[in-house]
Amino acid sequence: MINKPLTAKPTVSLAGLSIPKWIIFSLLTIILYGLMGVVAKFASNTISPYLVQIISSFGMVPLLLMLIMKNKAKKPARARLNAGIIFSVLVGILSVVASVSQFLAYSKGGPASIVVPVISLASLVTILMARIVFRDKLNIFQLIGIVLSIFAIFMFNSGGGDLPKISGPWWKSIFSSWMIFSLLGLFAAGTAQFFIKSATNHVSSDLVTVVVLFTTLVLTVVLVFTQSFSWNMSLKDLIACLVVGILGSAAFLTQSIAYSSGMASLVAPLCSLFPVVTVVVSAIFLGEQLTPVIILAVFISSIAGVTISIEKKQLRKQ
Repeated sequence: MINKPLTAKPTVSLAGLSIPKWIIFSLLTIILYGLMGVVAKFASNTISPYLVQIISSFGMVPLLLMLIMKNKAKKPARARLNAGIIFSVLVGILSVVASVSQFLAYSKGGPASIVVPVISLASLVTILMARIVFRDKLNIFQLIGIVLSIFAIFMFNSGGGDLPKISGPWWKSIFSSWMIFSLLGLFAAGTAQFFIKSATNHVSSDLVTVVVLFTTLVLTVVLVFTQSFSWNMSLKDLIACLVVGILGSAAFLTQSIAYSSGMASLVAPLCSLFPVVTVVVSAIFLGEQLTPVIILAVFISSIAGVTISIEKKQLRKQ
């Protein structure tokens, strides 16, 4: 592995404070993904998840066109461009694989209160791969924050800890078809996040977003012509799905910027704390009840977010 020269990390000046860029854009990602989760609830209650995936993909088009127009004149070196595009295409493919795997797990009888928590632990895969490939060096506070964030993510997605009873011995569910698809979704989502960091090491976050969104659209069109769907939906559902796509594409852009300036081992678990926003906004505007477990998860997430963001200052030669 080639050792890169030590340089100052990008920062953003906010209210007189110099805050690392990856923290700012990770927080923006949490907000955008959190709001996307709230809007998605409007549509997913009445139409199939497959249809939500398809319609929301077309909500990505406005940002895709804006980024293409913005980056017309920017052309990185050929080798870096090719590597960046390959990694970005892999991100798009793996993201779709993760979504489809989740839908297939449901269709095979997998309970949502188990499938979702399993896939939500994808950041564990990202952290492991980043430690092996990028050799991310973490301090004790960040390690504690990662552990707390993984625990909080599982609490958020386990439906308040009320997991359904599985018929037969629990270990048999590990070899069931729905669990295999759940684990496939876990691996695909975690690897996709790792490749975001790999892509932003070669090209700009804007270009990564363009390639990923375009790849997602192409695969969505393929999905439309290979699967049968009921296209019946209300105008409200259509608008909600498009808003999901708009928020999701914007969140992916801010997430890519966070990866471009921060370590994958920190960005992945921090961005995965977006359920904090979803549950709080849902409780305020949708009247959803906050269970004691969810309240505890919000508290743990807050601590995790703070500890992950603690960086040891290093002396650098100017």
